[in-house]
Amino acid sequence: MKRIDHESLKTFAEESSIRLARIEDDLEQLISKRPVNMELLHRVFRDTHSLKSAANLLSLGPVEQIAHKLEDILDSVRSGWDKPDEQLIDILSAGYARIGQLLKNPHVLPLIDVDKEIAAIDATLLARRTSDRG
Repeated sequence: MKRIDHESLKTFAEESSIRLARIEDDLEQLISKRPVNMELLHRVFRDTHSLKSAANLLSLGPVEQIAHKLEDILDSVRSGWDKPDEQLIDILSAGYARIGQLLKNPHVLPLIDVDKEIAAIDATLLARRTSDRG
């Protein structure tokens, strides 16, 4: 495990908090505007990518994993595979809320396993896609 200095961790948590607030605002706008505002969608994607990349640099695996999953979901919307409807926005919002929760005590992140959470997101997405076809 990579040793992280407290100042870097503090800076990451502060910057991430600002970014997460902006993402949440952007998600609210995404659900309320039709057709989809692609510029807004791209901004959420970029912010998510930045979260993921910074978490990777700091070896904050759980944050990186959840951000990566959210990035995949956003990419599916950008490619037209998924629609940013209320259910999908709820899935994204819950993921960002979980990242915010994890960042409240980032020093314990190496002890946290989010594999079950990622699997639950995958199961929800699969059920959603299956019901959309039916």
